[in-house]
Amino acid sequence: MCLINKAQTWSIDILVAVFIFVAVFIMFTGIMVSMSKSQDNRMLSEKGEKITKLLSTESPVSFIKGNKVDDSKLKQIVGNYDALKTEFNYEKFCVYFEDENGNLIPIKGYQVDEYGSPILDLNGDPIIVEYNALGNKDASVNTVPCGVKK
Repeated sequence: MCLINKAQTWSIDILVAVFIFVAVFIMFTGIMVSMSKSQDNRMLSEKGEKITKLLSTESPVSFIKGNKVDDSKLKQIVGNYDALKTEFNYEKFCVYFEDENGNLIPIKGYQVDEYGSPILDLNGDPIIVEYNALGNKDASVNTVPCGVKK
């Protein structure tokens, strides 16, 4: 009978140890996941600030002068995703405009060829197209893919 009591005590000790181990493991994993999300948000914020600076300073893709959008400059770069990608040094991005209600404002620009030159119609005028946003089609704003012609 003495052996049975020792075996039961030993099994309860093991159960308590396993419970403590699992609880510590779950807490550790939760802390690591929350730290990772915080770091991802910080990196995304830094990328957004970099893009904002590039669009508002004297760079080849800037179209913001002070607090106004330079419409002619915007039309030149709207369809040229490769130039934006090179300047931003990011694979996926989306630049868009919203009205005061949060609705996307369409962006009008020139349809460009693979070299970034405007495509002309039969009269020699640049073809104007309307985009929902500037960027990679893999990126999206409120489930709407970026860079899609309307």
